[in-house]
Amino acid sequence: MKKAIIVSAVAGMLFFTGGLILFAQSWKDTRQTQNSLSAGRYQLFQGVYSISLKPESVKEEGVFKIDTQTGSVWVYLAGQDSNGTSYSEWNLIKE
Repeated sequence: MKKAIIVSAVAGMLFFTGGLILFAQSWKDTRQTQNSLSAGRYQLFQGVYSISLKPESVKEEGVFKIDTQTGSVWVYLAGQDSNGTSYSEWNLIKE
């Protein structure tokens, strides 16, 4: 009788501990997913920039892509060239 009670108590503790470990792992995976969704590697930013043309400068609006790990920045350009060919591309901004 005592042996059955001890075995039942140990089994119950193991079952409870296993459930607790599974819950903790599940919670950790959920937190990692939430963190990866809230801040990606690339961020988009809209802003105004100046193009220096002699004798004056022109202000343009643009969309920028920022690599949060390396600090690299690209500007999105779209339009038509002098031949009428359409383009749409990200251009790396060099320092």
